[in-house]
Formats: sequence, C-alpha cells, structure tokens
Amino acid sequence: MALWKTPKNPLWQPWSRPESVICFGKEPQDMSKKMLVVSAHGADWCTRAGGTILKYVNAGWEVTVYALTFGEHGESGAYWKDHWGTNVEEVKHCRKTEAQAAAAFMGVKRIEFFDYGDYPLDMGTSRVQDLICRIMDLRPDVILTHWIDDPFNMDHEITGKAVVRAVSACGMRGAIPDTDPHFIPDIFFFETTMPHSEFNHFEIDTYLDIGDVFEKKIQAVKLFAAQPQLVEYYTRCAKNRGVQANDWSRGRRSIQYAEGFKRYVPYLGDCLPVSSLEERFIKEDGYV
Repeated sequence: MALWKTPKNPLWQPWSRPESVICFGKEPQDMSKKMLVVSAHGADWCTRAGGTILKYVNAGWEVTVYALTFGEHGESGAYWKDHWGTNVEEVKHCRKTEAQAAAAFMGVKRIEFFDYGDYPLDMGTSRVQDLICRIMDLRPDVILTHWIDDPFNMDHEITGKAVVRAVSACGMRGAIPDTDPHFIPDIFFFETTMPHSEFNHFEIDTYLDIGDVFEKKIQAVKLFAAQPQLVEYYTRCAKNRGVQANDWSRGRRSIQYAEGFKRYVPYLGDCLPVSSLEERFIKEDGYV
C-alpha cells in the first residue's frame, strides 16, 4: 500500500507505479525490484550511497554493484604508505577483499570488479558497450552512480557520463540486435568529492533519511582499511545532509543523518511525488 495516502486527500488513489522514486520519508516496499550501483572505485558505492543501499536491501530489493576500478592508484594511499615495497596487484587484492567484505556485510547480492585502472580511468567506446550489455542483461529499475560534473575527481565524472551514455543506448531498439530495449528513467546521482554546489553544480533534489541504518553503514565503511579517513569524512557528510534534510522537513521529523541525490530526469507518474513525512518530531506550534 502506498505511503502517500492521506485521509483528507480526495484525489488519493492506490499507487501503481513501481516503487522506484526515492524521497525522504518514503520507504521502498516492492520486493521484486533491482537496484544497480555503478562506482568508479572500490569504496565509492558504500561511502556515498551505503545508507540508501541498506534501506533497499532491507526492503527486499536485489542490489548489484559494479566497481569499475579497485582504486588501487589514487584511493589507497594509506596502504601504499604502510606497505613499502608492495605492488599494484597486492593493492588490488586488498581493495577487492575490503569491498567484498563490505558488500557481504550489507547484504548486496553481487559486486563485480571491472579492473579498468584508475587515475586516470578511461571509458572508451568498447567499455561503454560492455556496460550497455551488462545493463541490458540485468535490467535494473533504479541506478545510482556518480554526478556527471566532478572536476575534483575526473574518474567520478567519467563514470557518471559513461552510465548516462550506456543508459541512453539501452533505451534504443537496435542497440543490441534481437534484444528489447530497456529504458531507465530513474537514475540518481550521489555525492561528489567536494560537496559544494558552487564548485560542481551538484544541486540535491532528493534526500533519504538514513538514521535507522547509519551505524551499519559506518561499520561497513570501516572495512575499507586502506582509506581510514572515510569514516570521519562521511560521518560529517551524513550529518551535514541531515541538517539540510531536517530543514526541509519543517519539524515533521528529527533527521540526524541523510544522503543526498540528484535525479537525472524529471519525475513522471500518475500522482505527484508528495513526500510522506510521518510527524515523528513536532516542534513548537507555528514552526510547521
């Protein structure tokens, strides 16, 4: 049953669209849906969208992660510093083991490593074509990936743009002969490296309250020992987004931690995407 029902709303009708719209206060409920998370490096998916992933796993969704690289060159500084004499293959093995442990801990169904090499990541035509084939085979309902404008970390920007290219092709009959197209309107871009919209135009239009899963997310982030700084950084990020989300709730909910996203295309449905915020926390009269 939809959570958007309000007894005083005469226009309310049962919600029939797949539960793929994410808005704060809305719980994912469809037990047969698939989420794909495309991550530039081995840890990005967990740090930027770990809370959201946990909420959807808990709701019965099937979550798959594609890690285009291990982050062996540019995102494993602590490991390189503490292991003089190591080599790239050892670092890759470390980062793969960490990511697999985090995925298993969080209940992710499958994590795949493409080993494309990072800093710089190259996503040429053949690699985009491979991504098209994988998406067509998986046919996810929702995709989470990097924002397409991240000049501070071009691997992230390249990943986001590659996903958009692949998804655009997936919606065209003939992209893969004798294969039905798969159009995916629900793409959500997650946090950039520097969370400042004046720098990268990442203007959040969707918040998810992750307070109920935040501690488990941080436990998962701690498994990425090669990047110990991630724990403090993404705790602070979740708090900052929680403050913003709490402001938008107008006192209807006490939000401590949140994750922010930006939609790729406008929402399309039979009903307006009205946030269903339970009034768990009411401030003084006159605030709401």
